[in-house]
Amino acid sequence: MFSFAQEIGATAINFQPVSRVTREVDEEFWIGGDRLNELEGVIETLVAMKRQGAPIVNSDTLLRAWPKHFTDGKAPKEAMPCRVGLRNFMIRSDGEVESCWMFPSIGNVTKQSPQEIWASPAAVQLRRETTQCEQLCLFTCLSQKTILDKVKMAKTIFLTKRAAPAPELAAPVAG
Repeated sequence: MFSFAQEIGATAINFQPVSRVTREVDEEFWIGGDRLNELEGVIETLVAMKRQGAPIVNSDTLLRAWPKHFTDGKAPKEAMPCRVGLRNFMIRSDGEVESCWMFPSIGNVTKQSPQEIWASPAAVQLRRETTQCEQLCLFTCLSQKTILDKVKMAKTIFLTKRAAPAPELAAPVAG
């Protein structure tokens, strides 16, 4: 995956373990048993690559939480509290608004303004519940990052040399 990201000219990569969303994930991709040792080896390889300058933006803490993810463990103390309810306002195609898909909708933009939804009792309750949630979420869009993590991400992205786009992706030259 890392080599592929470099080949297509990505400046950084943020890894995300699979989630149990389909039967096929459970049957074919879920890591358990003796394969957890193999996973821990992969994680340490990624951490070492990061330390050698590889543009991997996952924090070491969240990379090392992957085995807990595959054993349905709780989030590490360093990753708490969850702030998704404080920062996300996702509007589904039907207008329903969610902050986290593990919690119910907090409103619908076809019936209420975004301001009304954000200030609603349902949203206040959601924020209370999400900040107390101990579920280990490693979705890259939701994973919490410290200020230091964000500074490191910015440094990684801005200091990594951009590879030239592949010929088939390059813009046509005006002649």
